[in-house]
Amino acid sequence: MMKGKLLIKQPAEQSFHPLKTTTKLVFRERCRHCGCTHNNPCYHPKYGFCWWEDSKHTICSHCADKEIKNSKLTQHRVNDIPDWQPPEETEA
Repeated sequence: MMKGKLLIKQPAEQSFHPLKTTTKLVFRERCRHCGCTHNNPCYHPKYGFCWWEDSKHTICSHCADKEIKNSKLTQHRVNDIPDWQPPEETEA
């Protein structure tokens, strides 16, 4: 043991910096009827985008309601539709 000397171990330099990385969120939930996901939802002009109806995220709101599911206005998995854009909002 060396008297009077304090050895300090420096941590190795890290190349990972949490604020400088980009992370894409991945959601595993998928509607068992239409296959929509958090990143690829359904859309209906009256009700907007779908949401999860159950706690396990296995059925979306637009498939849980037969009227919305079968409506010609419902668009399932909108990101699969080429050049799909949400309609412009109108002022009430």
